[in-house]
Amino acid sequence: ALTLPGWREGAPIPIVQVCDVMVHPEHRGGLGRNNLFTLMLRDLLARIAERLPTAFRYGFPGWRPYLIGERSGVYERLEIALESRLTGPRGWNNLWRAAPLDWQDTRLDALWERLSGQCRLGLVRDRAYLRWRYADNPSHRYRLYGLSRLGRLAGWGVCSEDGSEPSLVDLWLPSAAVGAALRALVARLESDLGRTGIRAWLPDGYRMALGIPGAETPVVVANMRWESAISAEIARDLLYYTMGDVDIF
Repeated sequence: ALTLPGWREGAPIPIVQVCDVMVHPEHRGGLGRNNLFTLMLRDLLARIAERLPTAFRYGFPGWRPYLIGERSGVYERLEIALESRLTGPRGWNNLWRAAPLDWQDTRLDALWERLSGQCRLGLVRDRAYLRWRYADNPSHRYRLYGLSRLGRLAGWGVCSEDGSEPSLVDLWLPSAAVGAALRALVARLESDLGRTGIRAWLPDGYRMALGIPGAETPVVVANMRWESAISAEIARDLLYYTMGDVDIF
């Protein structure tokens, strides 16, 4: 499990992501407390609850491991992650502009402070997080783009070129301006990368602003329910996440 700084409705909390669970084939199976998977997860989550009682714990298992965790009483589904394909606009009447941004730009912290009120539950997406998660990542390469309106930095997006097509793995922008801001960002990414179509995981409201659908992925967004301080019912309405919350992107 990985612990990172999080935010819940105006206050900092720890956010814990269960990254991986492995059981040797010879020791799989069994029911109830004879199931090693159940024993390990319940013990891990109980320890987290004791040490970090306010923490939100979540993960992104595939369907098969999720079903095992659900039967064990440790996983509870929030939703199926949906993937959308974004394409750039065909017009030029957009006040938003996207341009490459340095990972050390101090305005990133000011931007998080300015927009933190719209984060009801999620990771603290400040400059330290961006540097740790993307700039210093030893396995993947990313590009950071700033989003400006009338010359003022008002959002950012992180693009990965790994995989079969480019991905918008993370973004932070004013929710009231999602449509125009994302159209400007996607147009810039398509121009810089010479590719049409950028894939992304977007909240429902963002997809509605763009008028695009989302297709189900094999990934389940799961609440770690065992001795949890935050129920699935609450987290389902509050959680903000992107592809960047998952270590495979």
